[in-house]
Amino acid sequence: MKMLSFKDFVADFGKITKHRMNMSMYDDNFQCACGGEHWFQYHGIQIIGDGFYKVMVACPKSNHVTSVKIKTRLGFGFRGFESLAGAAVVGQEDERLLAATRAAAQLS
Repeated sequence: MKMLSFKDFVADFGKITKHRMNMSMYDDNFQCACGGEHWFQYHGIQIIGDGFYKVMVACPKSNHVTSVKIKTRLGFGFRGFESLAGAAVVGQEDERLLAATRAAAQLS
């Protein structure tokens, strides 16, 4: 997983949309930007928004965000998660950008 500044992380994630994917079938660990592993449970992880076969999630224990790819076989059959990038949300500028990212995801 590559660690980026939050601004670069948002640019790297690309277009973000409102979370609409049914994630209830995806239970597995993912590597978090905080350095730990977390169990991805649909109701236990805050999903900020969706990308193309990936989600942006907030760390449940610290002020980090991670881009998590959903690995499948030919679009079916869950094969786990791959953490693509992560960032720490540090300072007021990052907090404002995170709020704007959340708002943009909700509008799409």
